[in-house]
Amino acid sequence: MPIYIVISLMYEAFFIYFLFNDPNQIATIEGKFNSEHSLFALSFLIFSIASVLITGIIFARESMKSPSPKIKLKGKFILIGILSFCLGAIFDAGLFTNPVILVIIRLLLISSAIEYYLGFLITDELADRLLNIRTK
Repeated sequence: MPIYIVISLMYEAFFIYFLFNDPNQIATIEGKFNSEHSLFALSFLIFSIASVLITGIIFARESMKSPSPKIKLKGKFILIGILSFCLGAIFDAGLFTNPVILVIIRLLLISSAIEYYLGFLITDELADRLLNIRTK
């Protein structure tokens, strides 16, 4: 845990410095709704995405080991949300600049938010319906 605090504080310090002295060291705007990240920002994005992926998979795997079918269902939604978020975040970090592909990537990120929502806050009624559909 302390390593995350140190890395985040260092990133924030450099980010604030670059923000006021040379914003191009963070990113440059390309087109109407895209940015090209610098190596500085891209390295922190990769670190963050890797952290989310590793801890998210561990969390989802533990949820799917539960004897409760509802918790298993939540774990599956969390795993799908983690994977779609990480995939969308990697692609959004700068691999594609075509506007159509960017819209698809952003839709993938939106779907990950819905999957997270279902994984953490699914209602009992919806969970029962989904579990009944699966067992039929």
